[in-house]
Amino acid sequence: MGLDIYLHKVKKARKSKEEPLKTISEYNDFLNQRAKKKLARYAKRSLKKLTNAIDKGEYIDEYFKIFPKGISKFTQYDFKYKKFCESMCPIEEVKAFFDDLQRFYYAEEDAYFRKVNFIYRYFQPKLEDECAFVTKADLEDIIERCDKILEGVDIRKEIPYEKIELAQELLPTQSGFFFGSTDYDKWYFSDVKDARRQMKKLLRGFNEDTDVIYVVMSW
Repeated sequence: MGLDIYLHKVKKARKSKEEPLKTISEYNDFLNQRAKKKLARYAKRSLKKLTNAIDKGEYIDEYFKIFPKGISKFTQYDFKYKKFCESMCPIEEVKAFFDDLQRFYYAEEDAYFRKVNFIYRYFQPKLEDECAFVTKADLEDIIERCDKILEGVDIRKEIPYEKIELAQELLPTQSGFFFGSTDYDKWYFSDVKDARRQMKKLLRGFNEDTDVIYVVMSW
């Protein structure tokens, strides 16, 4: 439990030739449906190869192309499929695994922050139902603020007080329900460094005429 911040980047899409998608809810549905279809296609191909295996050796070869290599494109390695990676399971269990995964599968985020509450505070004025569209100017502004805060800072050493004052001014923290620490310590400055990296990644190739970025807050 805690503050989770997801940023998604997607090409602008349309309901029809006449009607573009307008809301974050519509874009969320669009991305999730597309992700589920992609997973469904992969599951169908994988199960077909396992079903058509002519002997145990071919089944094993195909099985370990799925676990962990193939499935890692769709989900992080965790307890949900740990046993599938560590030992070979029969096709009935593999099918049940795919069925379960597809029920709860959603589009991968393009940037993610956990308990980085200064990101929440930055976007708070724009939030509606804990969501907001993100502009190119937003990304550039956050990167510039991060650059100023991090200039001359070595997080392995004591943080100069003037840098803490600057951080309080440019990217202030915010308390909240499981929002994480509000201290301006080395962990804060590490988060600022990571924020700069992820915002630069989002900005790379971002064209506001053809692309949409939005942020979703959850806790």
